[in-house]
Amino acid sequence: DAVISGDLGVLNPSDLNGSSVTIGGYNYTRASDDIPLISGGGLLIYISGAGNIQMDDIGTTVGINAFTNNAQYITECNVRSATQQ
Repeated sequence: DAVISGDLGVLNPSDLNGSSVTIGGYNYTRASDDIPLISGGGLLIYISGAGNIQMDDIGTTVGINAFTNNAQYITECNVRSATQQ
């Protein structure tokens, strides 16, 4: 199993079309159904078109929420790069 480490590459949103994408030499498949995640596992998410993150946010901290059937996950992260769509 691959471990996600280091910085993630900046992608053009058009690169995220289709059923899979290669990032940093690893092939990732787009989910089409539920995603079972083992305890302690990691989940890689690229967000395209986030309404609340803009070019002016580079260098600042933003909050991102993810909702599931069983939980709400909240994280804060530093915006390090962005592309205009």
